[in-house]
Amino acid sequence: MKIGLIIHSVTGNTLSVAKQLQKRLTENGHEAVLDEIKTEGKVEFGSKEAKFLNMPDLSGYDLLIFGSHTEAFQLEIAMKIYFEKIERIEGKAICFATHQFPFKWLGGTGTVKKMKACCEEKGLKVLGTSVINWSPESKRQANIDNAIKEIAGLI
Repeated sequence: MKIGLIIHSVTGNTLSVAKQLQKRLTENGHEAVLDEIKTEGKVEFGSKEAKFLNMPDLSGYDLLIFGSHTEAFQLEIAMKIYFEKIERIEGKAICFATHQFPFKWLGGTGTVKKMKACCEEKGLKVLGTSVINWSPESKRQANIDNAIKEIAGLI
């Protein structure tokens, strides 16, 4: 299966999860292509526009996996604007979010709920979502491993 990992990462945390996920999917026999959404500078919270340096092409994949971080307890603004700009596309998707807090309900749940709604508005059927709690640091890798296992199990 050809899988597109469409990621927006500001600090590199979400990107690090995507790279680990890409490795797992490749080990499972899939072709996993990692493509980052990049903007010119950080898009400030509350902005209505963003200057995108890279808008990944979503065509040609059997499955899309979208990953973003949580900002101010909700979907990061650049990712929200990205979803507004992309064309309608049929297919399947999975969404994941990283966030700083130890409990999913402190922004992570709302973030993946918004990502799921954005995907569905564009014509994608969402197979599942996952939230990766970034703290406490002592549990971080276990949280990442569990999310990767959960996502890989949806495919």
